[in-house]
Amino acid sequence: MIRHLSQTVSLLFLSLFCWGQTQHLTVPKYVRLLADSVQSAQLVSSLNGFLGQASGPNKDNTFVQPGYLPETSALLDEMKGIGNAGNFIFHYNNPLNETALNVYVKKAAEFDKKLGVKEYVTQFYCCNSMQEGLEMLGVDYKLDYNGYYSDNFSSFEDNISLNIMGINNSDPTIFDLHDLWHDRLHQAIPVSTINKPIDEGCAYLYGGSWGLSWEEIFKQFKTYMGDNKDWLTAFNENKNFGSSQRYHLYVAYVIDALLVQKIEKEKGFDAVMEFLSCGKKQPGDENYFAALDRIAGINAANFNVSVERLVEEEK
Repeated sequence: MIRHLSQTVSLLFLSLFCWGQTQHLTVPKYVRLLADSVQSAQLVSSLNGFLGQASGPNKDNTFVQPGYLPETSALLDEMKGIGNAGNFIFHYNNPLNETALNVYVKKAAEFDKKLGVKEYVTQFYCCNSMQEGLEMLGVDYKLDYNGYYSDNFSSFEDNISLNIMGINNSDPTIFDLHDLWHDRLHQAIPVSTINKPIDEGCAYLYGGSWGLSWEEIFKQFKTYMGDNKDWLTAFNENKNFGSSQRYHLYVAYVIDALLVQKIEKEKGFDAVMEFLSCGKKQPGDENYFAALDRIAGINAANFNVSVERLVEEEK
């Protein structure tokens, strides 16, 4: 009986945390409760009461037996720490890298808080290859994808972000924080207003790129630029200093990351959002420099001096 009850309680908790925070415990049809309907009702009622008081002080939870307070407190502390993880659902056949997954979920919560995004559910279907991902969509074959081994498919409908990951679970880029930034930003402001180079600069700063941290990217950038101090020309040319075309890193994006860092520090993140929303890149970047001048007092005339100061401060 004890084993059966513990399994039942575990399944009920799993159901709760898979579907996010709710006022009442939802019991899935596949969960077998106690044979006695009265006891089953009491069990669910007690769990609802326990969970309803879980956000308060552990010692004040009236559904915790005093003799088991230390042990239950440890459980409650863990539950409080994983509440936001109820907004992520992962479907997979092969084991996932739990460390990377936990970092990914925590970073998503950090980005959402920064961006002021309302809560929504993110579902992942982790496939072993792009072909498996296509089959998940009901597509047996498509000529356009010949030669591609990995790619991802996504959509956002009814407050659910659906992601089909056509990449092997062992690939370190499956939970890429750079792409995560883009995904979360697109739920905060219209894509049509986003300036891509600024967006990429934010992704470098907050999520790195190709497995490199912002610090590592900046170090490579400094080595690449050497004694070149003509930051405006470098920004306009926007050359790739990455290890290859595939693993590209662009000069303008690093400069934008430095500018974003300055704006956030001095004006707050609302000012960063204003900068990000200056509109798509235009020839001559008139909209970009108008926004940069208005927000940070930096324009084409003082760009070299301003960026040089930021580069030196970043050392």
